[in-house]
Amino acid sequence: MKKYYQFEFGKKYLFDKDLYLQNFINDMLCRCYAMFDYKNLPNTIQKQDIEKYLLLNGHCIFTKEKDNFYVFNGDFTGVENVYHRLHKYIVVNIALNLNKEYETENNADCVLIQNDSERQGFFHLFSKYGIMLNDCEISLNMLSVLNRIPYLITSADEKTKSNAELFLNKIKNGDFSIIADNAFLESLKSIPLNNTNNNQINNLMELNQYVKASAFNSIGLNANWNSKRERLNQSEISLNEDSLMPLVENMLYSRQQAIKAINEKYDLSIEIDLANVWKQKEQATKTTIADLQDKEKFNDSAKTETQETQETTETTETTETENKTDSENKTGGK
Repeated sequence: MKKYYQFEFGKKYLFDKDLYLQNFINDMLCRCYAMFDYKNLPNTIQKQDIEKYLLLNGHCIFTKEKDNFYVFNGDFTGVENVYHRLHKYIVVNIALNLNKEYETENNADCVLIQNDSERQGFFHLFSKYGIMLNDCEISLNMLSVLNRIPYLITSADEKTKSNAELFLNKIKNGDFSIIADNAFLESLKSIPLNNTNNNQINNLMELNQYVKASAFNSIGLNANWNSKRERLNQSEISLNEDSLMPLVENMLYSRQQAIKAINEKYDLSIEIDLANVWKQKEQATKTTIADLQDKEKFNDSAKTETQETQETTETTETTETENKTDSENKTGGK
């Protein structure tokens, strides 16, 4: 019997949960590396190094060691400050033979770079969605395999079993066969299986779409999932736009504050901004806000003109009424 070595090896990427999760996290990291655009970084630092530390651990430090600039990942230690935040940062780096504690408060020994205001990173999000997606795809794979078996065949003896296997193999190979033995038919039985697999497959496909969309939404990418099984209108497509950008904007602000402190402390000129799709979303949001402001100004102006017109009309009508009254009084006096 033929051995499917490559197939058996490839199954690990689905059924080995640790390997699947690691690959999912790496895929999400590659997408997030394109989120920010850095300029004028020192030669000893690459954008991917900063972003990997920030996205996975939530924080890192920028400092100078042996006349070169580096970013180091470490952990907080020591005593909390008045706002209950640890500010001592311990770093161990074997390549530089470094084991040192840095003071991050007031940028004394280094500058602390945070991924977000709570120093969380994305590891918890990537892990959650990776585990959910892996379970969903394993279930989908199992159902797709079981869908090949509409019924089970049972036999009463070994001879009937061999004849049944021969019959099924001929059908599988496209050869039509004829059963002429009543004893074979009488000793063969079939047991129908549950026919709800198709509905379960559809449900799992929707769940798979939902989990992927949620994962992309968490990093500011719009990936709508549709449970309606029909087309979406424009308002439904843009329904979750408002929920995509706040976290990305918080991440950008945290990096901008750190870059500003780095430039001031080390006399550098590093720049950072959103890139690619995230930059387009920011520009689209600004354009939308500007359009709304212009529309509001136009409405206010139109409202003011309407009020002025109404006041002028009322004043004219009052003047005409007074003149008419005076005229009538004069006529009656005569």
